[in-house]
Amino acid sequence: MLSSTSRFILANFFTPSYRILGRVQVGNSGLIGLMNDPNTSSIEVTQVSLARLQEPKVITERVNEIRLVKRAILLIGLGRENEVGPSVVARAGYGRVDRHRVRGISGTFEVRGDVEWAGRFDLATLLLEGGDFLPIYDATLQAIQYPDLRMRSPAVLFNRRKMDIISLSIDEPEE
Repeated sequence: MLSSTSRFILANFFTPSYRILGRVQVGNSGLIGLMNDPNTSSIEVTQVSLARLQEPKVITERVNEIRLVKRAILLIGLGRENEVGPSVVARAGYGRVDRHRVRGISGTFEVRGDVEWAGRFDLATLLLEGGDFLPIYDATLQAIQYPDLRMRSPAVLFNRRKMDIISLSIDEPEE
């Protein structure tokens, strides 16, 4: 149950075959709290526009409400960083949080952006520990098989369970 301080945010949800634009209700913990909540397996999205990945700008259907299974969502693009929710909690013994440029790859998408990390940065820990969805800031999303599907977003939630590769990103690709 969401608290009385809940609000609606607009988000772009990406599955292996669809781009879903709609509003989702979040509480104080933001979208990261909703997506990483182990007590729910789906989310409600309202005022929905659906588009196939191969034609992301062509709306195939508009519906009032859908349920999305969390494990089927690859990425979620957000319009503002603060929609993610509270920033990373400093790990024991570490007081400073740094941003590290990373590149995450799934079978469908490649994402470049910044992750927040307290203490010594470790890719294995980043990939394997924590909730299912990893926030990536100042992100660029690129569909691998559909070159027309490219998006910049202040924040993206990437489903770790769908991520095949993660690396530190030193060189940015030329546009």
